[in-house]
Amino acid sequence: MGIIEEFHNQHREIIKLLKKIQEDKNIDIMDNNFKVLKTVLISHLINEDNYLYPNLRTLEITKEISDSYEDEMSEISSEIMNFYTRYESKEKTEIFNQEIKNIIGKLIYRITKEEKELYPIFKKNFPNK
Repeated sequence: MGIIEEFHNQHREIIKLLKKIQEDKNIDIMDNNFKVLKTVLISHLINEDNYLYPNLRTLEITKEISDSYEDEMSEISSEIMNFYTRYESKEKTEIFNQEIKNIIGKLIYRITKEEKELYPIFKKNFPNK
């Protein structure tokens, strides 16, 4: 399996967890899924930082898009980690529910963008990876 297929699989897992968090009314289950999501997200981000972006930066034709995506994801990641810091040990309130909806929206938008734009560019320029 190539790296892009692994990223697709990670995206499916992230989306599944996001939906569970969004739909679950049991706070203990939501909290557990919330913690699992953090682990999955961190792993995915590390993989992208260590493999996807460095490879894309090696070609002049893909360097700019790599930098753009990496900068954008850095901002989103920072926002998400700040969110986790605020709510990891706190009771989940209505503000949490509003913020998690915002985070979910940003992640789904980003995943969609990667799937439709970034990964096809990677596959085209690095067909053997």
